[in-house]
Amino acid sequence: MSLLIGMDEAGYGPNLGPLVITASVWEIPDEPVDFDIWAALSDVVSQEPIKEPKDPEDIVRKVQVGDSKDVYSPAKGIAELEKSVQTILGLLECDPYNFRELVGFLSPDIEIEEEPWFHEKDLELPLSKTKSELIDEIIEKWKKLSDKTGVRLKQIRSEIVLTRRYNELLEEHASKGVMLSRTSLGLL
Repeated sequence: MSLLIGMDEAGYGPNLGPLVITASVWEIPDEPVDFDIWAALSDVVSQEPIKEPKDPEDIVRKVQVGDSKDVYSPAKGIAELEKSVQTILGLLECDPYNFRELVGFLSPDIEIEEEPWFHEKDLELPLSKTKSELIDEIIEKWKKLSDKTGVRLKQIRSEIVLTRRYNELLEEHASKGVMLSRTSLGLL
């Protein structure tokens, strides 16, 4: 048994919002270099967009996992990204009903109130109308697949870098790349 850690960031660009770096820790049955996690999870995960079936009875019980820019765009909407996030969080028995609960789960030490746009505001989740029954079905299918393959999600954590801290880190490291690397390694 080994651990495989996946990490990515979002918000590291010109758009308004915090820098969010998230790491997921997976238990796998083999050495990471010898193991294809995508093949092991192919019954529930796709790196390609999920195509809606012509017949509504043929619902696809998979989620797309990839870079957020590939899963979400304003044209595509947020439903597929949210379905993926809800499913993966569901593997850890997390079903946040609002933004604050989600942040508390992913980054328990963060004080989002320091940002004026978060102060005394909250956002009910999910935003899309993805049926919770579909998500529950995918979670159950994934859990059964985990028993079969030995691939289990062990943990997800995020480092949420709000404005003040972002500016302090940027001044300290004098480079966005170094700041991102140091913050990522700190999360790891």
